Amino acid sequence: MAMKRRSNHEGSILQRGPHSWRAQISINDLRISFSGKTKKECQEWLHQRNVEIDSGYNLSKGRVSVEVYLHQWIEIKARKVKQNTLTQYTDLINLKIIPYIGKKLIRDLSRQDIDSLYSLLEKKGVGSPTIRYTHRVLHCALEDAVKSDLLLRNPAKYATPPRYIPPEMEILEEFEISRFLEAARLSRYEVIYHLALTTGMRQGEILGLKWSDIRWQTASLNIKRQVIKNNGEGFTFTSPKTRSGIRVIPVSETCLQMLRLHHEQQNLVKAFAGDKWQEQNLVFTSTIGTPIDRSNLRKEFQTVLKNSNLPPIRFHDLRHTAATHMLNRGTPPIVVCNILGHSKPSVTLDTYGHSITSMQDKAARIMDDLITLPQIEVKTSSEEPVINKPPDTRNI
Repeated sequence: MAMKRRSNHEGSILQRGPHSWRAQISINDLRISFSGKTKKECQEWLHQRNVEIDSGYNLSKGRVSVEVYLHQWIEIKARKVKQNTLTQYTDLINLKIIPYIGKKLIRDLSRQDIDSLYSLLEKKGVGSPTIRYTHRVLHCALEDAVKSDLLLRNPAKYATPPRYIPPEMEILEEFEISRFLEAARLSRYEVIYHLALTTGMRQGEILGLKWSDIRWQTASLNIKRQVIKNNGEGFTFTSPKTRSGIRVIPVSETCLQMLRLHHEQQNLVKAFAGDKWQEQNLVFTSTIGTPIDRSNLRKEFQTVLKNSNLPPIRFHDLRHTAATHMLNRGTPPIVVCNILGHSKPSVTLDTYGHSITSMQDKAARIMDDLITLPQIEVKTSSEEPVINKPPDTRNI
């Protein structure tokens, strides 16, 4: 097996088998090596190491695996991010990154490695939104590694995650809403569905609602938290997704009446549960006072859709339905923006502008009236056509 020696301390490349190559380089009595499937991989690795050496980078700092580094990074992040964000980061790292590139040294991680990771995840059926989120987390982690001098540059910066294709919204028509709510009369979650369809609240915001958040006198709700489920650690209450998510929104008198009746029914459930009841002042609870399990709500939601002869949709599509019908009924975008908790009206219009059909039709009629041409009276004789103009009243 031939070994190619390189001058000027550029290292060496050794072929170890038909599909196995190894590169080595020494600097300041430190010998580091790399194994690849092709000679080209080893050449690129040597080139990168020489660039780092010429830049004064200390190669010994990067002698930590991706797995070890990411676990250390997530421990630091735990002090800076919300619990639900931390849970998402941890799941992505443990399930989407470490099993595939966790054993590599962080200094050896290349753009090709990261692109290969994304391709592999795609082949395994992972959706593009999840892969793009994985990319953002990995990019953020490696950027911190650069700041800590563990890397000279961020290899994720030049990696290419799959193009994001937003999921198509499913909007219930008005007659479908009526059918859905009629079928929901037999559901213990009927009030939840009414709130989702009339306010556009997110599921986590509804499930995190407390009785103290209801302003009975002003017919409004104070939205200031959401509930999330931690893997194996119960439930956690956090603030809404954004600062603008903390808001006060109006509710109809019908919803208030339903909430009053729901409160009476909850008192009966509480009395039946006795000592098992865990008081958290939640509006919507399990039979023992704890937050409702989202999986149970999801299953029951699909049952109601089936009973109303409607196709399967996501619970979040109730939010889209509410927003679309508010705008179609002429509610100003800035009002809808505040109700939904968007950061600015442009977000609302970017999200729902394409579905505001009635406003588009109205705009077309306005423009049609604006540019209507004057009528022309056509003579049957050879005379020039006469344009009917309003009488001249300047001398009257």
